[in-house]
Amino acid sequence: MEIEKTNTVSGKENIKFTISVGVAGYKAGDTYNYTPEKISKLADTCLYFAKHNGRNRVITRRDI
Repeated sequence: MEIEKTNTVSGKENIKFTISVGVAGYKAGDTYNYTPEKISKLADTCLYFAKHNGRNRVITRRDI
């Protein structure tokens, strides 16, 4: 991933970045009663799944 190849210097330190992302949403017409709180909790679950399964991942609700 490109973000992992990006180097940033802070003082004398070279800082490298990785990223993990959790994505959740819904389609219009879904029969499940999605509330903002439920979507936020699902995105949080996806994020932690991504973090625990390696770096530089994007996980959606379909992945878990």
